[in-house]
Amino acid sequence: MAELADAYGSGPYGETRGGSSPLVSTTLVPFFQYSSLPTGVRSAPKSKGPENRGTSAALRSPFFLFKVLRPLIAGVVLLPFSGCHKEPSNTSTLPNSVYVWQQHWTPGLGDSVRNLRHSAAPIHQLIVLSAQIQWHDQSPTVFRPTVDWDALHESAKPIGLGIRIAPFHHEPTQHTLEYLAEVIRSTVAEAKKHGVVCEEVQLDYDSPQRRLDHYRRWLIPLREAARPLRFTITALPAWLGEPELPRLLREVDRFILQVHSVQTRARGELPALFEIKRAQRWIQRAGRFRHPFFVSLPTYSGLVGYSPEGRQLGMALDGNQPAWPPGTQVVEFHADPDAIASLVSELRKMHPVSLEGLAWYRLPSGKAERNWRWPTFAAVLEGRRPISKLDALAEGDSPVDLKLQNQGEAEEAFRGSVVLRWKGAALVDCEGSPGWTVRKGEQEVRWILEDQHRVRLSPGAQSVIGWARFNEKPPLWLEVDRVLDPLPSPLAPR
Repeated sequence: MAELADAYGSGPYGETRGGSSPLVSTTLVPFFQYSSLPTGVRSAPKSKGPENRGTSAALRSPFFLFKVLRPLIAGVVLLPFSGCHKEPSNTSTLPNSVYVWQQHWTPGLGDSVRNLRHSAAPIHQLIVLSAQIQWHDQSPTVFRPTVDWDALHESAKPIGLGIRIAPFHHEPTQHTLEYLAEVIRSTVAEAKKHGVVCEEVQLDYDSPQRRLDHYRRWLIPLREAARPLRFTITALPAWLGEPELPRLLREVDRFILQVHSVQTRARGELPALFEIKRAQRWIQRAGRFRHPFFVSLPTYSGLVGYSPEGRQLGMALDGNQPAWPPGTQVVEFHADPDAIASLVSELRKMHPVSLEGLAWYRLPSGKAERNWRWPTFAAVLEGRRPISKLDALAEGDSPVDLKLQNQGEAEEAFRGSVVLRWKGAALVDCEGSPGWTVRKGEQEVRWILEDQHRVRLSPGAQSVIGWARFNEKPPLWLEVDRVLDPLPSPLAPR
């Protein structure tokens, strides 16, 4: 029945609540009395001879029977649809959870967490990496991140305890399951010792899609270890077509659908972190299970390294910088805030009934590399595109210092030139910062950013362009002339 409702659903998700289908009538035509026929069809006399055989044959005709029985057939066919199609879920709010997934906490990260107590950002929960399970000869060992429990307590936010389990391709023994259960219990106890309000335990394990039934058997004792807290797991889009998934979901209270990942691409294609149409399809499919879920959305960027032959060598995430071999071509991928804001806006207007919120990877933290800054994140949380505003500034008298400043909400990647014009005074000298070429004209100087250079500015950041000196202070006019790149370009070989 869910499939039929999807077929007649309104909008991209097809999930429904209350009402009936606008495409078909659910008014049932009553059964006609055997003693009467539809209007315009006269009762046939009893056959007593050849003169009545034609009429009797007409009554026996399949076309006549279809005409008579059509109302009955329509009523019977439409009966299963009655009440099956419902109105789309329509809401302006979806709770936001945010991941704090760093292994090593810095003072800046602690401050970002503490500041949530007084922040107007609509963040309802933090999901904190609290333990990481690694495998050595099929035996588990636990790594504990340096969590600042006091900062979590001061944030006054409910906390979800995230436990990351590395890939494991063997059936766990009873001893292994007992070890994992004890990791859950000890992690919860550590949080409570610091006065942290915990409301869930979340397992992050990328099970092979063909081994979901094995994973399900893991979850039974681990859920018991997490009680009475909510027990959630992360889920991959590849799982959505597996017949074992419904049984697995019965063992958890909620799942987190991850709609971001770095897809392996053919040579010459740029990596993609998030594609809105794929995310929409996955969300629609997840909603058909009618099991509570969140959607995990990205805020980060990273690097992919390729050999000169086009073979992928590895990725760099979370600010880590690998030692690339000589000749490596490095390409950046990033979470596009405009595309994600579009999806958020759409989901706030209509989403599957079982979609309960959004989970963001990860919390903005000070000057952390490869992650959105707060102004960008705040705009996307509202479901709108971050404002873009890049200006050139002139400061001082002699010399005049020229700068680019990002006064918008989005990160800016600049390529192009900046033009300075004036009246009345004479130019004495001028110079460009490294990467900028100076071209002088009549009452005009143009600073051109060289092709091999890029200027990237976070919201509020500045970059020095150069300087100019005049014999006297003139009135000045500045113009930013941008050249927009349709796609990010590979960095120089490392």
